[in-house]
Amino acid sequence: MANIKLELPEVPNLENINVNRLSKNRDEKIFEKIIKPKDNMITELYQDNIFLRQELLRRSKNV
Repeated sequence: MANIKLELPEVPNLENINVNRLSKNRDEKIFEKIIKPKDNMITELYQDNIFLRQELLRRSKNV
């Protein structure tokens, strides 16, 4: 009878996976793709709002 040897592939130890690094990468992606564009848009809209208020004030003085 032939001997049969079963070899399993190496599985990485979960303790070796750096969860903090994965979390950091996720957080960086969230910041770059969601938070930063949102903050930029808020800043732009705020500047537009200031300009429009000033324009409205100027025009109301002319009427």
